[in-house]
Amino acid sequence: VVGAFVAGRKFGDDRESTGLSMEQRTFRTQSIYSARYTANGESIVYSAAEVGDSPRIYTVTAAYPQPRAVSDSGTHLLAVSSKDEMAVLVHAVHGHHRVLTGTLARMPVGGGTPRELLTAVHDADWSPDGSQLAVAHDVNGKDELEYPIGTVLYESPGYLSDIRVAPDGQHIAFNEHPEKGDDRGWVALVDLKGGHRLLTPQYPSVEGLAWTPGGTSLLYGAQTSGEIAQVSEVTLRGEIRRGSPGVGNATIQDVAADGRRLIIRADFFTRMWVKRAADTTAQDLSWLNINFFPTFSGDGSLMVFGDGSDIAGDNYALMLRRTDGSPAVRIGEGADLGLSRDSRWVLSAVPTVPVKLMLYPTGAGTARQLDHGEFEGIVAGAFLGDGSQIMVCGNEPRHSVRCYVRPLDSGRFRPFTAEGVRKAVASPDGQSVVAIQGDSGYRRFSIRDGTSRPVAGLTPGDVVLRYSPDGRSLWTRQANAVPVRVDQVDLTTGARRQLLPEFGKLRAGVLGIEEVALADDPRTYAFSEWEAMGYLFELKKRR
Repeated sequence: VVGAFVAGRKFGDDRESTGLSMEQRTFRTQSIYSARYTANGESIVYSAAEVGDSPRIYTVTAAYPQPRAVSDSGTHLLAVSSKDEMAVLVHAVHGHHRVLTGTLARMPVGGGTPRELLTAVHDADWSPDGSQLAVAHDVNGKDELEYPIGTVLYESPGYLSDIRVAPDGQHIAFNEHPEKGDDRGWVALVDLKGGHRLLTPQYPSVEGLAWTPGGTSLLYGAQTSGEIAQVSEVTLRGEIRRGSPGVGNATIQDVAADGRRLIIRADFFTRMWVKRAADTTAQDLSWLNINFFPTFSGDGSLMVFGDGSDIAGDNYALMLRRTDGSPAVRIGEGADLGLSRDSRWVLSAVPTVPVKLMLYPTGAGTARQLDHGEFEGIVAGAFLGDGSQIMVCGNEPRHSVRCYVRPLDSGRFRPFTAEGVRKAVASPDGQSVVAIQGDSGYRRFSIRDGTSRPVAGLTPGDVVLRYSPDGRSLWTRQANAVPVRVDQVDLTTGARRQLLPEFGKLRAGVLGIEEVALADDPRTYAFSEWEAMGYLFELKKRR
């Protein structure tokens, strides 16, 4: 869940809140990704997308409160230096939550031509003197924290967000997320020798981070079980002071020298649409506010999906629903990975520490755990062939993601790919997996012996949704493209043809189409719209 805020929110105890006021700074319907004060604290710079997920940078001043665009589309703000120079991403592509990836560049606050520095970056912050940058750099599937650029202080198989250099330049704080795409995690700290420690427990969601002016503590936004996100404070000794709950989620963005706090308020909703082959239009089968990973039975009559709402619990909920609109039923915890061919069982990854791989019945039966704590994170899974084996892609401690196979009933997980794979999809016969391997693009891996070969006709921009039922083709879509076009790519020749009429559209506040699922008859499909409406507020002392 990404952060939000509401006017009238309190921080700390009632005595500290006395004399504070909340002032709204933006009023447009847009998705706001980040915001910072300028060096003197008199102006605000922020990046936002009004329609779709491509950001632009705006400034707001006391003299001219109407937002003024200072960049081209596709430019995302990361930080503002003490010299009023911005660290930005150009060619920025939205990935998930507030995470975008692009080419790091330097740019004046007032606008100008960005000077490009480094590719595959998704966060950065300036040193106190504005001469160096700390960056979160994606290298071979791992996130590297580099400070200065080129000096690796820490790396993670998940992802790092909200990079913040301490006012004295001796530490870098960040939010650490163990699984890519999931914003659960901790507030962490690294010193200049690479010494790493966690300052907080793990939260179901942690977004936003800012040093207090003295550099002795950090403000962060986090969600606890059954609650919306609120801004709390943690000292460098790990002492936590929780903020008072409000009626909206909170993402802290920056703190001015005089203590003013810059906060994003946003409302988020994942709307899930389902169109059956016999339907003329898609129907809204959304469940509460956050729906993810829709997966169909072969005939498209049944669907499992994840519930990430505030009331689902820390580990999410696994939901089962018929596509005729019948009520949804909770069958367990976690995020669904695969549905068995006979629709009797669901594989689920439960994001505990370590993650648990669970098998849940869709009807009568007993749930059971399939792993023994081998994995820190699991990103993909499937029943193979007749369902007697399963495929799981995850990372063991201190390793990046690779794919494994094991019998469903017993046995050990046997790796069959090298590390650094992603977007893995298994074939219907259970003999192969298509996945991206590092920077080499899509490859087709033999589950039996791990050999692989390139897949003809696919580009890095393709997202493989599934194999065709006969195993001869792949059904794909283009990443971040709206409306959605689903293509069929022949595995032998690489020939491509459009499989379905295009669907989905953008409107104000909709970032894009997050997920697409197809039944065996592709005319039955589901897609999720990610809606985010954000506003900027300042919390400050009353005059």
